[in-house]
Amino acid sequence: MNHNLNIWAVRRLAAGISAIASLTFFAKANAAESAVVDPPSESLPSNSPKPPELTPRQKLMSQFDLNKNGKLEPAEREAYLKYLEDERKKFIQQFDVNRDGVLDEEERNAARAFYFQKKLEQKAAAQAATQAAAQAGVQTPKASPAPAVPSK
Repeated sequence: MNHNLNIWAVRRLAAGISAIASLTFFAKANAAESAVVDPPSESLPSNSPKPPELTPRQKLMSQFDLNKNGKLEPAEREAYLKYLEDERKKFIQQFDVNRDGVLDEEERNAARAFYFQKKLEQKAAAQAATQAAAQAGVQTPKASPAPAVPSK
């Protein structure tokens, strides 16, 4: 029973802080990009499509699959679980107002509101970037519609 509870807790933890993990991943990626000198813009066409974004699984594998075999080996899995635990602790410290080490209902609601607001701001920024690109005449790639299923 205790083992099942631990598995449930790890899964719940992973689901609960996936936003934090993705933000950390993007922060590291942005820091790495800012250190790289961009090529001159005249060598690139202005309407070149952006590379597709990585899925959450691809992000996870790129960060923790050190031998790049497509699977998390036991040592890699341990590193991933340690990372999740560290992120959980940071998350709790950020929102644990009474410093008891546990998020009560009010603290959880504050955390939800914070991340909901952050998500809204990210959407607004993405829409503003799309509108700015449209005004500048740059075509942004759009998702293609789902193929029609032939009827019998």
